[in-house]
Amino acid sequence: MKTEYREMLQAFLSRFIRLVNLHHNGILILDDENNLLIANETFYRIFDEAENRDGSHLELLEKYNIEKDGFFYDAQHRQVNVFFDEIILGNDSRIKCWMFESVEEDVIRKQLLENAVQFSHDGIEVIDRSGRMIIYNEAQGRIDKYKPEEVIGKHVSDIYELTEESSLLLRALHTMRPMENVRQNYYTKTGNLVDSISSIVPLFSRGTMFGVAAIVRDYSSVFQLMEHGGKEKDNGSKSSRNGEKEKETRYQFGDIISGNADMIKCIQSAKRAASNDSSVMLIGETGTGKEMFAQSIHNYSNRRGKRFVAINCAAIPENLLESLLFGTTKGAFTGAVDKRGLFEEVNGGTIFLDEVNSMSLFLQAKFLRVLEERQVMRIGSNKTVAVDFRLISSINENPVEAIRENHIRADFFYRLAVHYVVIPSLRKRKDDIELLSRHFIAGFNKQFGKNVKGLDFDVQKLVMDYDWPGNVRQLRHTVEASVSLAEPDEEYLAVHHLPKYLLNEANKQGQEKRVLIRDFEKNEFFPGMVEEAVQKGREKRAAGSDSLNKNEDTAEIGLIERIRENEKQEIIEAIKRNNGNIAKVSRELGMSRQKLYYRIKKYNI
Repeated sequence: MKTEYREMLQAFLSRFIRLVNLHHNGILILDDENNLLIANETFYRIFDEAENRDGSHLELLEKYNIEKDGFFYDAQHRQVNVFFDEIILGNDSRIKCWMFESVEEDVIRKQLLENAVQFSHDGIEVIDRSGRMIIYNEAQGRIDKYKPEEVIGKHVSDIYELTEESSLLLRALHTMRPMENVRQNYYTKTGNLVDSISSIVPLFSRGTMFGVAAIVRDYSSVFQLMEHGGKEKDNGSKSSRNGEKEKETRYQFGDIISGNADMIKCIQSAKRAASNDSSVMLIGETGTGKEMFAQSIHNYSNRRGKRFVAINCAAIPENLLESLLFGTTKGAFTGAVDKRGLFEEVNGGTIFLDEVNSMSLFLQAKFLRVLEERQVMRIGSNKTVAVDFRLISSINENPVEAIRENHIRADFFYRLAVHYVVIPSLRKRKDDIELLSRHFIAGFNKQFGKNVKGLDFDVQKLVMDYDWPGNVRQLRHTVEASVSLAEPDEEYLAVHHLPKYLLNEANKQGQEKRVLIRDFEKNEFFPGMVEEAVQKGREKRAAGSDSLNKNEDTAEIGLIERIRENEKQEIIEAIKRNNGNIAKVSRELGMSRQKLYYRIKKYNI
């Protein structure tokens, strides 16, 4: 590029940058020979090169692995988004333009929070101090039959047929008190009747309330489950061999995609468990496919022609869950009618209790009695009814920790885990990522009318290095989002197709080299202590002892003591490895600093 033309271009670019007010973004522009045309003050600030402006700009880009679009973390560990374009000028010359946008940590946190709100299965709505809607997710829209854009910015009274007294949100604005699991019927302004259960939380900042949030569950779906004995994820039905109508389930063992040796062993173990009617517990993190295993076990068993009912214990309030399972008698409480519970409704089928560790200890004890005696007593009744069902349950935390933290009774665990299957997390079977990605891409190609063949090299490396805390479910959602963004003529998914939150997390994981979630497989509980716990439960039942009286079980006390001693030693070793740095220890052990300090004091370390 000629010197005269270069100087003229530099002057134009400098004036243009000032004109469009780009001073808050870093700007770097090079000519076709990689000579500097423009680099503004913000660029040098971002790269901490204010005192070294004569160095090679290309070397600076290479230092941070910057080529085109993407992001990196600067010297102050702030995220910097990179936008690149190459412009052809009239004289066939080219200029390369980079814009660097520094993103503050609170902005990233806000983006992640917004994603979490939108992906929630519960309705979430937030109003400000004036009563106007500022957050309204899609799940709430499905409950109210509104689109979010139709209600954002409107006052509550313009959305619902509610007054300041009848609206839980507006009432909380005045009382500044939370409300939990309140059932309410209301009409929207469009005439839609909603039957819901809401928890209301006033929001405070530095002692001043700035709004109110509501977490809303559609009660009608819970009522429908009680009314019809379960709502399957597929509404169709098919005829079984004996002519009865069979509740449709989606999954068979053949639908579980894996070439991993450990996963194949899990499938074989689950098939063996399906051959009898003993209880099965599925142990694994959220998103590993526990319901796929549960449905597959049911469809592989001799109960496959009967009902399969799945219940998420974490999604239903305790009093409703009890009514749903046990049934009710007229007059037992206000509004109660004679209604069979799912124990009776299933009638020879299978009940799958997802996240059983979310069930209250009281309800666990009551449930345990049903499992032991195979009889149920409806709420408000003194008569027992014989029941016949097969129980499959799941837990999304380490059982030894669940027992220690009183999330699940030890005797209840023994009874549920006659057979148990530990489903490995996706980060423990990364050889399946490519196989699963191809499977998901093929499905979403059909759904979106795309022609994606696979992942490009950069994406392949990223997905293999990433820890996948959401496991297979997160991978599936990532592929779905990426394929939907691909152009019709694009054959490979690139980094710019991936969700931004994933890029943020992947970069943080690479920098900090930390494990986000403690591996079940590495914990001392598996496999020896599970086997020991289950065996003790079997011995107790065979000896005819009362499994509900855990205080008298000295073997169980010994188990808990062993757990505590192992935990103490693990904390001591982690403190040594991290030279007493509590922040690093808490990250390594996967617990909060407050909980770690409590453990240190408790064990007198």
